[in-house]
Amino acid sequence: MIGSSSGIRLARRDWISLGGHLALGITISFIILQVGIRLLLEPLMVSESSLRIAKNIILVEEVLRRMKEDELPSGLILNRSLSPPSNSSASLNRFDRLLQRSLLNDRGLNRAVVRDAPPFIDPLGGHWIRLNTASSNGHLWLYQADRLSSSLWFMGPLRGATLAMGMMAGLLLFLRNQLIQPISRISASLPNGANRRAKLIAEEGMLPVRSLCAGVNRLLERINANESDRRNLILGLVHDFSGPTTRAILRVEQLAIEFKNLDTSRLETILNDLSHLSSLAEQLRRLTESGALEGQRQEAALDDLCHRISDRYDRDQIIVQTPRILALLDVNGLERAIGNLIDNAIEYGKPPVLITARCRKRHLSITIDDHGRGIGSPTSLTMPHASRTSDRERKRHQGLGLAIVEAFCHQHNGELRLSNSPHGGLRAELLLPASVLLHGKG
Repeated sequence: MIGSSSGIRLARRDWISLGGHLALGITISFIILQVGIRLLLEPLMVSESSLRIAKNIILVEEVLRRMKEDELPSGLILNRSLSPPSNSSASLNRFDRLLQRSLLNDRGLNRAVVRDAPPFIDPLGGHWIRLNTASSNGHLWLYQADRLSSSLWFMGPLRGATLAMGMMAGLLLFLRNQLIQPISRISASLPNGANRRAKLIAEEGMLPVRSLCAGVNRLLERINANESDRRNLILGLVHDFSGPTTRAILRVEQLAIEFKNLDTSRLETILNDLSHLSSLAEQLRRLTESGALEGQRQEAALDDLCHRISDRYDRDQIIVQTPRILALLDVNGLERAIGNLIDNAIEYGKPPVLITARCRKRHLSITIDDHGRGIGSPTSLTMPHASRTSDRERKRHQGLGLAIVEAFCHQHNGELRLSNSPHGGLRAELLLPASVLLHGKG
């Protein structure tokens, strides 16, 4: 295992993987370079080289007709031999064959072309061109260096740039496969608030990432264990809560039968509250057993829903002014949210509590207003979870009811807004997106 001074260590297989990715990037880059040269640059380079060589051939041959070989300028490299000079066994490559063909077809010069072989006369290589000056002493060969070509000088820097780009591409591919993708899988596997068992993630990637995955898996295992304990605890509490609630309902019904002179409206209110508690306990049991906290969305009429909620309270405590609006949402969640807001308004504000709803262009607005003192601190309106003991004399709940309401709004991609009501108390407004609306009027 090799470590750097920064403390990030890579295992042997990580270095092997890095080398493989670099080799792959370099190979692909040079393949692209060769394809680009063959399709785009090769015709230009062949044409330019054949034109330059043809001019030099014609010029040297014309000079040799008027001057002796030893009178030529010293800059010309000539070689007279019965066989091609400088190890003529060097085979012609594709470019050499195209160059020889271009000299014949485009320049009208039928000349033998031999590529220079080691030891090179010029470090960048070149060609030997047989001149048309045959004699008993053998053919005369003219050397043409590749560095003189204006279309070949950049091949060295281009290959260097290709090598650097290939290494960069390989490094990026290595980071993508060994770092970015594993971290993305870690992010996708983290719990998102749903009451579901978190799945463990594959421990892949480079050594630091694998160590991170192992740590995350240990954390997820603890979360799953805690979630299982919490579910068992809730199921036990629901079981213990259901028995007394059921017995209380039976006793209230017996009281209604035995004492017919009692105010039946109050008994019905008590029965409605007890039935609601029993329903909540059953819902909590089903949700806990199924492992899903989000309720199933159903079609509902808001006016009927609000009137059903208001029937749990005294008639003079709740005023419902909700038009006929059909929406697709979590009915049980909305019922709990509105119920919590009404309970808070009655306990900390002052009746009557006004429930209104209206459709706007981009959202559905459901408001609950009370007639109490409202909130004295403007900054408290922006903190739904904060305790407002000084503002609304709260000494219980500690904002839990509002947290439930806000969770319902977030479940539907909406928000909860608190403000001072024009009626003098507190206004709680549930803003839900227009996508929950089916049809209706506001």
